[in-house]
Amino acid sequence: MFMKIKSFVLENNNQVLMYFLFILTLLLSLLSNFRYVRNRKNLYILIAILQFIFGIIATIFSSIYLFYGSRS
Repeated sequence: MFMKIKSFVLENNNQVLMYFLFILTLLLSLLSNFRYVRNRKNLYILIAILQFIFGIIATIFSSIYLFYGSRS
């Protein structure tokens, strides 16, 4: 499983995807600060879950790229 993710990140040069996920995570955090979103708990929880998932995926991609991309 890790080798598939590693090859996906390194062979396809997915830096753009990694940066897109980081920007999407930041935009979701900005969106969660609006009063409309904070007053609706279900929407607030959904945004928090999406922010967590996108942040984890972007962190995994960036760490793989940093650890293995510099060696190749």
